[in-house]
Amino acid sequence: EKAGGGDEGEEKAKKKFNPYNHKVAEVPNPHLKDEKIANHPGSDTCLAGLTFVITGVLDSMERSEATDVINRYGGKVTGGVSGKTSYILMGQDAGESKLKKAKEKGTKLLTEDELFTLIVERTAKGGGAPAAPPKGGSKAKSTPKKAAAPTAAPTDPSTSAGGSGAKSGGTSKTG
Repeated sequence: EKAGGGDEGEEKAKKKFNPYNHKVAEVPNPHLKDEKIANHPGSDTCLAGLTFVITGVLDSMERSEATDVINRYGGKVTGGVSGKTSYILMGQDAGESKLKKAKEKGTKLLTEDELFTLIVERTAKGGGAPAAPPKGGSKAKSTPKKAAAPTAAPTDPSTSAGGSGAKSGGTSKTG
């Protein structure tokens, strides 16, 4: 952070061009970013399993900074809304098409402050390990009991090469 020259920093922000956003706006309160991060501590995995889309001008962070925050806590940021999107992080002048898609898909909308609240809440609930998201723990593969039960005849190596278990269908032929 540069001390003094506040106008110089504002000039640099105006030069950034986003071809998808006709209004190139500045972050209104960049001085609050460090304070918000410090006041909302989170575990490294509190956003694990969550996918975010960022749209609009955020209150205290550039989009790249918000992406860094989300990644730091284990979350993922994508460019477009899909069925896998957990949250839309929205600021001023949020993109209408992203908001429309979010509404169609039932995706939750968050402000920057709500993102920081989410970080604290998920940390308090246990950190958001990969098995924690309610949308189905696809990353959790630690279910050996279920996988071991259907293997009734693992001793016959001839069935493992090409068959789908047709020989183990109940009747045994001799010959």
